[in-house]
Parts: sequence; C-alpha cells; structure tokens
Amino acid sequence: MGDSRFSMFNVVGWTIVVTFVMTTIITLLALVGVIQLVDSTYLGRLFTALIIEVIAAGFFLFRWGMKSNNKPSGSTESKYFEQSNSLYQSAIKEKKKGNTEEADRLLGEILRLSIDDLPFEIRNVFRERGELAFDKKLWLQATNAYGTYFEISPDDFEVLVRYGRCLRETNRYADAVEIYERAQRISPNNYDVLNGLQNILRRMGGFFQEADRADAAEPYYEKARGYINSMLKIASDAKGDKKRYANAVLARARLYWQWERYPEAIAAYKDIVSEDPRSVLAKEDLAAVYLEFAEKKNNTDFIEESYKLYEQLLDEVDAVEDRVFIGAGMAEAVAKLSDPSSHQIERAEHVALGSLAHLDTTQEDPYPFYAIALLFMKKGDHEDAMRYLKDAIRHERHRASDPYRFDYVRLVKYEKLLQKWETLNQSV
Repeated sequence: MGDSRFSMFNVVGWTIVVTFVMTTIITLLALVGVIQLVDSTYLGRLFTALIIEVIAAGFFLFRWGMKSNNKPSGSTESKYFEQSNSLYQSAIKEKKKGNTEEADRLLGEILRLSIDDLPFEIRNVFRERGELAFDKKLWLQATNAYGTYFEISPDDFEVLVRYGRCLRETNRYADAVEIYERAQRISPNNYDVLNGLQNILRRMGGFFQEADRADAAEPYYEKARGYINSMLKIASDAKGDKKRYANAVLARARLYWQWERYPEAIAAYKDIVSEDPRSVLAKEDLAAVYLEFAEKKNNTDFIEESYKLYEQLLDEVDAVEDRVFIGAGMAEAVAKLSDPSSHQIERAEHVALGSLAHLDTTQEDPYPFYAIALLFMKKGDHEDAMRYLKDAIRHERHRASDPYRFDYVRLVKYEKLLQKWETLNQSV
C-alpha cells in the first residue's frame, strides 16, 4: 500500500516538474519575443502559474529526495520543512482566532527562515522573475516580483537599486525613496542610488512648485542638488565614465529647469550641447526651456531659438515617441511666432499630426494636443483648434488620480484658454 502511494506520488510529482519546465520555456520565449501572445495579460498568468509550479515542484523534489536518499529526520531539509510547517499551522490558528497581526508575523518568519545548505531557495524564483520583467521594462510585474523578494531578503543591494527604479517608473515615489535610502545605508556613495534619489526629489520638488508652493519645493531641490554634485564627483573621479558624467550634467540642468531658474538652466544646457553637439535630450530640453521662458518674459527671440532647435532635432531623431514631443514643441513655437510663414505652419502641422497618429500608447500625453490646438488657432481653424484643446483637457483630467502625473495648473490653463476661445467664437 505504501509503495503504491509513493508510486502515485512520483507520477503526480514528476508531472508537475515536467509542466514546470514547459511553462518556464514558454514564459521565457514570450518574454524575449519569440512567441507572440494574443493578450499581454497571459504573460502575467504564465508568471503566476510558474510560481505555483515552482513551489509544488520544489516540495515534490524535496520529498522525493528524502524518500530516495533516505534522508534522516534531523537533516537540514527536514528541519526546514518541519519549522515551516509548524509556523504555518500556528499562523492559521492565529488567523482563525482573529489575531491577524500575529498570523502575519508568523508567516513572515517562514520567509525569513535560514536557507543555508538548502538545495533550493524559493526566494530566487521571485528575484529571477523580477530580472526578466525588469529587462523587458515590464515595470509593474517587476515591482510585484521584487516586492515579494524584498520581504524575504530586504538587504540585497542589487535588488534594492532595481526595485527602486521600478517604483519610480510606476510613480510610487514615496516608496521608492524608502527603498533607495535603505540601499544608501548599505552603500552611501553608489552612483545609481544617488541618481535614483535626485530623480525622485527633483520630481517631488516640481510637484510642489506647480502647486505654487515654492517654499515647500525648496528643500527637495536643495537635497537633489547635493546628490547631483556627489554624482558629478563620482563620474569625474571615474576616468572615462562619459555616460555617467553626461547623465549627471543633464540632471543638473533639469533641476534648474524644474526649479524655474531659467537663466541657469539655459546656461547649463548650452554647456552640454557645446560639449556634445549630438546630445538630443539636451537640445530637446533646451528648446522647451526657451519656449517656457519666452512665455514668462514675452521674449520673441527665445521663441525663434526654440523653433531653430526643433528644426535641427527633426533631422536627428527617428523614434516615433521622440518625434511626437519634438513635433508638438515645433507646433507651439510656430503658433507663438509673430508672423510664421505658410511653409513653417504646414511643416509643423505635418510633423505634429503625423507623429501623433503613429504613437502607440494607451496613455495620451495632453501636451501634443494643446500644441496642435495652438497651431490650428494660429492658422484660423477655430473648430479643429477647440477640438484638440478639449482633447488635451480630457487627457489631463484622466491623470487626476495620479498626483505625480496630474498637472492641475496646466489643466486650469487649458480650461481658461478654452473659455477664451469659446467667447471669441461667439463674438464672431
């Protein structure tokens, strides 16, 4: 009887192992793009199935190994299994009593049990899952995987840095700061950690700046500047690390831009372009800074400079995503020129609308719609101008649930402009 049970256990167990291997292969092929899944949600389901199968396969292999190798009850594997089971049963009892905090603590202890000398570590499944998703820029899946791994191994430095990046990409800035600060306690002068912190603090400062709370924004900007200065020193000391140096000087220029210290921002961007004329990011930012500063100072020279830069950039970029914002910037610049030529208007319209039409995204950015609306109004097409401005307002309102993407100041600006155009339309 015992042998038949063990035989059935072997059949079921090895079936789980084979299924696990097949699911792993399919998942990996889907991640690298060899297999195209009809629905992207299937990839998440494959990950879930993979985790369940790993756990099942792990326990089977453990039990099978115990049976086949006659492992003594006092072995490392046996002790681990007994401790895990004991903690789990205790957690279930506490849960039934309503002691949820104690149940959660006991379950957490299972995750933190010593795994020294064990042949299989379940935590590595979550780490590898995070790595696969991270490399494909599947930020939400990577965040979920790293979050589980972090609960088990909270001091794995490499994972902390990547987990922080994932939290940044999913706009969970407060959580990202906590993770980066934990990583900084392990390695105080790590460039990637400092870069992550300055990026978040700069954005958080911008959030307060846009809410007209300059005093609240100031400490974030100052702290971000301190991190950027440290990054510049690290990059300068590391001879030949041009990529990190370029990233640090660009971060400094962007800090001054968000700080609304426009003269310093313009000077910083000009220095970057002077050192590296191929820096598309610096040119694109500089063109946008010129436009923004021109609006505040009513300076037509800055508008001309902005237009020239956008013209140059169109010849230097191919990616659709890049051309969308370059085209939008050009449309806004042309709309604000005092007397644009028909050629300038036609070119800006073609680039802006063409790029927007080819953009593959489910989350539209409001700015290109606003810029195109300005261009249509400049050429006297009131109907299309109002339609695109309404689209800009609609897309901005969709962001209201995310305080780090929603721009209330910009929304008010768009709505006031719409009211002005509607009044103008009625008077004609």
